Amino acid sequence: MKFELAKGLIPLYQSGKGPYPAEVIRGFERVLTVIRNAEDQRAIREFKGLRLEKLARGNDEFSLRLNRQYRLIVSFITIEEEQWIRVLRIEDYH
Repeated sequence: MKFELAKGLIPLYQSGKGPYPAEVIRGFERVLTVIRNAEDQRAIREFKGLRLEKLARGNDEFSLRLNRQYRLIVSFITIEEEQWIRVLRIEDYH
């Protein structure tokens, strides 16, 4: 599955370094590997440990678990009949 990163996450993706704990960065890299290898949203949902959940904020955002405390916030979009994931931000849930 193709993905698009928010500008603030591009340096983290390219260098593997950022303002997050090492465990969160490893989780980020792991989740992006799952996204890259997934064919669609259903394939991502099969990874139960990621806990894909729709957020209740009324928009089309979902969360994927990076660790106990942090979540990757994403949205699913369609571009030219192909499903993409837009990776929006990392949030501290506690």
